[in-house]
Amino acid sequence: FGSMEAGRSGAGSLTTDTGFSAYANPALLAGPQTSAYGVSLGLLFMQMRFLPIANVVVENDFTSDKTTNRYDQVDLDYRDVLGQSFSGHVRLAPKLWNLTVGATGFLPLKQLTYLDTGEAYVPEYSLYRSRYQRLQLALGLGVSPLSFLQVGAGVDIGFGVSSYGQLMLQSGSNRVSSMRFSSSLTPHLSAHFGARMTHPWFETGLVVRLPHAYPNKMRLDPSARAIGDLAALDFNFNASSSLYYDPLSVELGMSFVRLEFLRIFAQLKWQWWTHYQEAPLAISKPTNVECTESSPGACVGIDLQEGPTPNYVLRNLWIPALGMEWSIGAHRIQTGYRYRPGIYASLPTETGNALDPDQHQLTVGYSYRFSKLWTHSTPLTLSAHLAYHYLEHNHVQKSSGDEAGNLSQNKIGAPGYDMGGSLWGVGLTATVEFP
Repeated sequence: FGSMEAGRSGAGSLTTDTGFSAYANPALLAGPQTSAYGVSLGLLFMQMRFLPIANVVVENDFTSDKTTNRYDQVDLDYRDVLGQSFSGHVRLAPKLWNLTVGATGFLPLKQLTYLDTGEAYVPEYSLYRSRYQRLQLALGLGVSPLSFLQVGAGVDIGFGVSSYGQLMLQSGSNRVSSMRFSSSLTPHLSAHFGARMTHPWFETGLVVRLPHAYPNKMRLDPSARAIGDLAALDFNFNASSSLYYDPLSVELGMSFVRLEFLRIFAQLKWQWWTHYQEAPLAISKPTNVECTESSPGACVGIDLQEGPTPNYVLRNLWIPALGMEWSIGAHRIQTGYRYRPGIYASLPTETGNALDPDQHQLTVGYSYRFSKLWTHSTPLTLSAHLAYHYLEHNHVQKSSGDEAGNLSQNKIGAPGYDMGGSLWGVGLTATVEFP
């Protein structure tokens, strides 16, 4: 969340004292250098640029009522990420193991939260359309039972969505169409735990994050009277997905302080993506109401199919990161590199087109610490960072036939396309500490 940590590609977030510790590692809240209280405010911007995908099948008779394939350009105009990060901490009881509490959050500035389940079959960068367009909040607590050891725990606050829609469409000038929609947000919590050990030459930090899903459940009861006075055809079905999903992860970080002006950070993260809950809505048990009535003559003989999303082979990830920080008086310069493999084990040559290319992240940051805030002896740190993420390019060649095995038709995404792109970002952070 903060530019100082982002400038190192996140490599030092588990070991160095940071205003965003409630999320990064709650154990840092009770660190020996923690001030009595402090606040941080930041601004983050990220722009996504994907390779264009054009002249591919976007509809066929497997996914729509089209009798022939429809070729078009895929919508890859994802929203830019623009938001404000914020954090704060308060040292509640210095004599009680330096008990300190904190909070970290991210507030998108274009909207409070953006909900979009994305495409189930058309090419879709699964983790990019709306994953970073959500309100995030984490609370943390840290204590220091030993002078060289700090431990902490935190909670990530999310939400689930439950919706109900009722629709009646009618033809004819003497009738009216109507629709009703209701929805509710319910809180969903997930825990994370952290620890840090310090030594004159090095520090090490460990964080375990439990999985966190944002469930999305929907029930729809549509009805349509489209031909004269014939009875309306009523349907009902349920659909479900996970709007956002954060996997179980274990993070280990170290920092080395052999030289007074240079600090080296290394971090390794393991993420359990094989239990990924996808965002596209899966329709379950759709029924025609007339077919469920007791009268045999009432059934119109419509057999509706469910809508599962395509099956992908997922893999768990090892994500290494390396960072450096040079200190020259009140100046600090950070650089970092991180490699994140894609969550899919192979290219989507069969049914479905979920995309997540391997990513190389390069960052650079700069910080300056003012010893006074105007005339007050209150330290102020201003930080800025630039980030460039390269998404590896690959060519997807779709196999012959459509999703149902009909060799005379083509799959969604056929004949093939190139995937990849880049992300550009910038951030600013101001941190004020009160002794």
